[in-house]
Amino acid sequence: MGLFSKYIERKFISLAGEKYEEILKSYFDFLLTEEERKVPEVERILMPLDRYSSKVPENVFPAFELFKDAKIFLVYIIEENIVRLIRETLGEEEAIEYVLKEEADGKKVLRLLAERFTKMGFVVDFELKRGEGINIIGNLSEDFNLIFVSKHFGSEPTKTHMISPLVFSLLQIMNLPLVLYG
Repeated sequence: MGLFSKYIERKFISLAGEKYEEILKSYFDFLLTEEERKVPEVERILMPLDRYSSKVPENVFPAFELFKDAKIFLVYIIEENIVRLIRETLGEEEAIEYVLKEEADGKKVLRLLAERFTKMGFVVDFELKRGEGINIIGNLSEDFNLIFVSKHFGSEPTKTHMISPLVFSLLQIMNLPLVLYG
């Protein structure tokens, strides 16, 4: 019997047995078992980044301390759909200029974050990719145990949406845990 079950038993001990069983069944779905409360073994962490999520808040870094032995893979994604839209509306020259700026910004972000995680004692690898973010993350995720992703990955923050549509899609299709920050 877990800690929460003992708490419920102590709290409702004076109620009739049938009523206690009913309460226990009702709250069973909301209470974590002892096994569920343990932090899972994480060997590899994927952290996708883009122009909307490149500034990682300071309060995110302590969360990585739970996974001190994990290797971190940072991937900066230049969204191909944005490049295509720029090419179609503004022309090839503007699209090339956008890609070059994004590559420079992405390399800088990757280098700074890699240095930060290395100082924290992590083994870090990183890569800059161009394509559809959801497909890149989906393909990469097979080799990872956990994904740390900004809730603004894929679009600018808005007052009406707590997370970006891309992150919402990731939450629906991923078979591994996601840690949202931002």
